[in-house]
Amino acid sequence: MTGGGKGSNEAADRSPGQLLRWCIYKVPGVMPALHGVLRRMQLTLLSYFRDPADADLIRRVYRECKCELQPLEAYAILSLARAQAGLGGDMAEVGMFQGGSAKLICAVKGDAPFWGFDTFEGLVDVGADDTHWGTKFFRNGAYRANEEAVRRYLGNAAGVTLTKGYFPGSAGAAADRRFSFVHLDVDTYASTLESLRFFWPRLVDRGAIVTHDAHAVGVARAAREFVAETGARTIPVGVSQLMFVR
Repeated sequence: MTGGGKGSNEAADRSPGQLLRWCIYKVPGVMPALHGVLRRMQLTLLSYFRDPADADLIRRVYRECKCELQPLEAYAILSLARAQAGLGGDMAEVGMFQGGSAKLICAVKGDAPFWGFDTFEGLVDVGADDTHWGTKFFRNGAYRANEEAVRRYLGNAAGVTLTKGYFPGSAGAAADRRFSFVHLDVDTYASTLESLRFFWPRLVDRGAIVTHDAHAVGVARAAREFVAETGARTIPVGVSQLMFVR
């Protein structure tokens, strides 16, 4: 007598990497449990190897709001924004959710103006390519957030402008600005490509754009097409981030 069923047979036919992905996306409870373990481990490593104050800041952001970045990803945003602040130019983020990564950028941006963009209605342009290794993960309406709550959360930071709407149609006055650092966390092929195209010619010399979810099929496709169009240099950073350097 044999046990199992279709699910167990599918799992048995996969490579170790495919099996891990199958478990993460198909087995209930695995993803949040794994995220919790990784978060604790990464915060411990940051406290040991980096400035403990940075790890404490990231911990505080996690307590204050729901932040989808893993600690090493959050640290990458924090340290890169700090480094780029010396170049002059504005900073920006597209895809703010509850404002966690924006809080990190604003903590180290100095006097640089910060532009934040979000629909505040969640994702609106999820397409067929917007998967994690072929598994549907993103959905329209996901990552909805309250605009006023985000404004209050960032309220003590100087020079902050938040705009609701689909980017880059919502760019407004930012279209006339120059940028030293931009963080994209838009999750989809269409939004990633449009945002890259908008910011690239507006970067200062040595300016940088970092996109989250670079492993997602749609985001990876947008990155490949953008590099083919522009010849932009890319550098993998964090856990699932890709940096474009002007």
